[in-house]
Amino acid sequence: MIVCLLVFSAPAHAAWDTCGTCAKQNDFFDYGYAARMWEELDTRDKFWTEWNRVFPVAKAAYDAGLLKGTIAEMREAIKDRDDATEIMQGYDLWIAQSKVWSPSLRDQPGRSYGSFNNSGGDVAPRSLACSATIRRNIFTHQCFDLPDWRADELAAADTAEFNEIQQSVAERKAADAAAKAEFDRAQKAKIEKWRQRAEQGKK
Repeated sequence: MIVCLLVFSAPAHAAWDTCGTCAKQNDFFDYGYAARMWEELDTRDKFWTEWNRVFPVAKAAYDAGLLKGTIAEMREAIKDRDDATEIMQGYDLWIAQSKVWSPSLRDQPGRSYGSFNNSGGDVAPRSLACSATIRRNIFTHQCFDLPDWRADELAAADTAEFNEIQQSVAERKAADAAAKAEFDRAQKAKIEKWRQRAEQGKK
């Protein structure tokens, strides 16, 4: 069973700064768990396996009114439950997905291809959009290492755009190389012409 994403309201304890809605370490019950999942759940299938293990329990707790207020208040509300660990993990995974991963993509409109196909960062524009992603990605503070939780349709569109950019870059490099070769040829021709004139002047 797949449970829909983004069903909670924004946590009341979220801090506000120049990033606005950037997640903070204290937005999580266990930041270490979230950071580990960010690294280990590197594919959509892995993400959904963990999501379906922990999120339904967290959603049920939320519907029961147990996940309201600050982290401390929520921890107190669930502390005696046998499924407290799964509740906290489900909540933390939701924060990672909705407050870190999704906004990181939204900050790169039309450029998310570079976050997944391009570990070296050579294709996606180094722009303010990438700077915003680095600020939002509190786990690694990188722009090009997001876990690939994309739907198949988005992944296909990103790959097509990536390939188009790669082809454009290759064509531009080829054109630049041809222009340089033509310039070098013209310069050599001029030098040879001057040399011949100099030789004639000596006679």
